[in-house]
Parts: sequence; C-alpha cells; structure tokens
Amino acid sequence: MSPFKVLIADDNADLGWLLAGILRRAGATVDVCQDPDVAIANSDQTDYSAILVEPSPSAGFQPLLDHLAANRTDGLDSVVVATTESDPAFRAELARSGVFRILKKPLTPAVVREAMLACAAHHDE
Repeated sequence: MSPFKVLIADDNADLGWLLAGILRRAGATVDVCQDPDVAIANSDQTDYSAILVEPSPSAGFQPLLDHLAANRTDGLDSVVVATTESDPAFRAELARSGVFRILKKPLTPAVVREAMLACAAHHDE
C-alpha cells in the first residue's frame, strides 16, 4: 500500500501519540489532535485516507463527526471510531451514520493497524 494520511482525534494525548506510532510504523503520515476545532481545521486542509475519532460526549468530538458528515464527499466512510461505549443504541447510531468501522476500547495495536489500513485502502479505491 502506498503511504497514507491519518488524523487521530482523541482527547487523550498519550493514547493519540501511541496510536500515531503504531500507524507510522505501518507507513502512515499521522496528525494527532486533542482539540475538536483543530481537528475540523485539519480535516478541511488535508485529504485524510482515514480518520480515527473518539466519539464519546466527554471527548467533545461530535462536532468533528458532524462536520465530516456534512463536508466530505465520502461523508463518514473514511472514519473509524474507537469507543468504550457499549450502549447498543449509540453503536447503532454510529453505524447508521456511515462510519467505516467501530472499534471497542481497549484497543490493541493489531486491531488499530488493521482497521486503519482497511479504511485507507477503501478510501483509495
């Protein structure tokens, strides 16, 4: 696979940088944001192959998801969400919104790498 660009939007800086390292070793160029407004600005300026978002209300990234759904030509098709939320209604709403994949935290390096590579490949089709 050719190099791909990833945005990680998570309020946990340590987790974001850990995930970035995993994805860089897989060949990705990675931007990490803890601020939803910065993530929105980055998403407008860069055509990311995959975007990993923490969608919990406490993380504050719902505005990013709304922005991506309204402004990307592929909607949320290049978005992977990682969440601890197990509420079936919440997960069903995410699935209906068109996100590429929903990952349950805690994450493993292999799960993150596989999901983001699959998302990037899907984006580049």
